Amino acid sequence: MNQSAEKITDLKTALYNFHIAHGGKMVPFAGYQMPVQYPEGIMKEHLHVRSAAGIFDVSHMGQFSIYGTEEEYLPLEKIVPIDLKTLKLNQSKYTVLMNKDGGIDDDLIVTKVEGGLNIVLNAACKHHDIKRIHEVIDSSKTKLHDDLSLIAIQGPKAVEILDGLIPGVSALTFMNGSKYQFNNENVYVTRSGYTGEDGFEVSIKNLIVQNFCKILLENKNVKLIGLGGSAPAIKGIKDGSWFAGVFGAPGTEGRLAMEAMVDALNNGVDQGGIDPLSSIPDEGLMTADNISKFTAEWDG
Repeated sequence: MNQSAEKITDLKTALYNFHIAHGGKMVPFAGYQMPVQYPEGIMKEHLHVRSAAGIFDVSHMGQFSIYGTEEEYLPLEKIVPIDLKTLKLNQSKYTVLMNKDGGIDDDLIVTKVEGGLNIVLNAACKHHDIKRIHEVIDSSKTKLHDDLSLIAIQGPKAVEILDGLIPGVSALTFMNGSKYQFNNENVYVTRSGYTGEDGFEVSIKNLIVQNFCKILLENKNVKLIGLGGSAPAIKGIKDGSWFAGVFGAPGTEGRLAMEAMVDALNNGVDQGGIDPLSSIPDEGLMTADNISKFTAEWDG
């Protein structure tokens, strides 16, 4: 991630009050107040995603669009090493944003849609990334969608659960998406995610996202999942400001999940679930005594 991530005030997603109502422990995360965990704790949440399905609010991330023809958005290739001409409609590619020295500023996901491109930007540096993109793309042809939420449904049961609510999503293949309807409103669903499990990410209007999550939670196999293992959480336990005692936080899970995603992209096959605990110190149980063994792989 970009090491010079901009400082943002404590923003809130459209689900902030929803998280509070469900017992979410809210902490600063990439400029937002986000739930690091719920009452059951991070380890149980982690295991639930491996056995059933979990809902992640990732609405802090930037949903950014470039509008226009292929000729108009092709200059993006100057700073994003991706062949946009071969990208198929509704296909997503994991790639990076390069700086002026040819190094990597950030990682992102680009999806070709009707009328242009959709890009998911990391929360902590999305405004920095947009400024960089505007160096090659006319700003009048772009938009950051503050009116949209992004919900990830992840886990081995995610497909059957979401297909029951949004019929047809089970037909999607890995790193591909499409438009669907929920409550007579358009949503955009991609078969993607960052947990190493199968699942989806749903771009949905802020006005209906709470109802969407409420309906998902009516299924006993679905639970809300926090963003445990984040850089702020690790810092908090180091200085004792947030947590005491033991809590489960597999800090290296992000790296392992990304390895699974990259492998899937390279081989064209979804690798499915991985067991991140196999290479995490002390079975993923983080305490003030062993915190030095853990590293935060993702800052939002």
